[in-house]
Amino acid sequence: MEKCNKISVWFCNEWKSWGVTWYDSEENQLGDSEWFCTKAEAVDMAIAYKDSDRCEVLEINKRAA
Repeated sequence: MEKCNKISVWFCNEWKSWGVTWYDSEENQLGDSEWFCTKAEAVDMAIAYKDSDRCEVLEINKRAA
């Protein structure tokens, strides 16, 4: 992934995994999501990507109850 507007970290109940998804400025998904077993792993990867100045917004969602 080169550059994006937003990175979203979110939980998928169906797969019981944390996803990291990239979006352009029009909210279109860029590429495939990456999947992680723990939220910490997903957040670490998303933060590293944002810190590399390849993204404007980092959105970290909570797991639904």
